Amino acid sequence: MPNRKTTAERAYEAYGAVTNNRNFQGNPMPKWADLPPIIRGAWANAAACAMSDTVTELAERMAGLGEPLNVDDASDVDQIRDALCQLLSDDAVLGQERQAATRPLTQRERDILRYTAQDLSVHTIAQALRITEAAVRAARARAVRALGARDLDHAIQIHNQPQESQQ
Repeated sequence: MPNRKTTAERAYEAYGAVTNNRNFQGNPMPKWADLPPIIRGAWANAAACAMSDTVTELAERMAGLGEPLNVDDASDVDQIRDALCQLLSDDAVLGQERQAATRPLTQRERDILRYTAQDLSVHTIAQALRITEAAVRAARARAVRALGARDLDHAIQIHNQPQESQQ
């Protein structure tokens, strides 16, 4: 059975098909395997964002069906979206490239994830760390990107894993 291509690799190939296999500078595009890990990681993150947007739209449409799914409020849309994201985010689709896009968290990002996991509000976290609420939100967003996570809950899960399982 041939290896299944990742979503990121398929997106990279689609880009090449539209640009006649030329990069933004007009030079020939390298093969996927020849790309540096950070570039493959960037493609993986872009693919993950596109998939997340698609899944959200699909969940909203499914929720619009109403009665058959017994969906009638925004939390149901979120549950559908989360379930679909879980189905789409297995390691065969994103794993290796997502891992390549990660970096260590700063101490502030670790603290903010820890406080967020304790269900503290942005306001409370900001007060505890003596920073603005905007700084808390920005650090959470950076932590999600740094860990290659789908969302904040996923970032907290990754952060709470034992070190050896994160490598």
